[in-house]
Amino acid sequence: MALINTIREKSGVAVGAVAIGMLLFIVGGDLVGGRNRLFGRNDQAVGEVNGEKIELPEFTAALEQAKQNFTNQQNRPPDDQALAYLREQTWNQLLARRAYQPEFDALGLKTSDDELVDLVQGDNISPSLKQAFTDPKTGQFDKARLIEYLKNLDKLPAESQAAFRNFEASLRDFDRPLLKYTSLLKNSVYVTSAEAKRFDEAQNAKASFRYLFVPYTSLSDSSVKPTDAQLQDYLDRHKGRYKVEDGRTIEYIV
Repeated sequence: MALINTIREKSGVAVGAVAIGMLLFIVGGDLVGGRNRLFGRNDQAVGEVNGEKIELPEFTAALEQAKQNFTNQQNRPPDDQALAYLREQTWNQLLARRAYQPEFDALGLKTSDDELVDLVQGDNISPSLKQAFTDPKTGQFDKARLIEYLKNLDKLPAESQAAFRNFEASLRDFDRPLLKYTSLLKNSVYVTSAEAKRFDEAQNAKASFRYLFVPYTSLSDSSVKPTDAQLQDYLDRHKGRYKVEDGRTIEYIV
């Protein structure tokens, strides 16, 4: 009978545990997921630069595009090592855009249509395109193959077309303005002839000299006997080294 009573008492706890478990199973995604609908939260920020958030969907979309570009270039999907590199590269690119874009806007740094054409098929081809269309046998950039690729771009799969359009957008909106920005900083630094001369002298000036080193440890303490006046003079000139905090002396009986 005692056993039956114990089972009855514990059964309430068991039923309660099962009920809680079912509740967590049903709403668990809302409690721990990025979209907490149960409490009205919808925060998917994974980072923030200068007060501007980087949302998870933006990072995911950028990573998927990077994976697609890798697949198109290498004719294979990225392995674990390449995927880790793409994640880090994508994240750094998002951070860089958030950090530099306000500076681009403030300085009015943009890429004109003529500049973009020049970077894609003109006389100043983007280094990325040069690398992609370099003949592996000769090591030389094949501009004719690039032009042929552009002529047939509309015949390529939709994924390849989208990847190239995204590349053009990145070239126009970030890569080219970044090059202008870094060039502006580089050319804004001016070194006078006097500074250059002083730097050259500091780097190349030489001197020959002889010296005698006598370590103080070679002298016995008894050979040097400073007077009280000398000690007081030294203390007065170096008070900061011997400054102590105020203290108190307490006597008590337990």
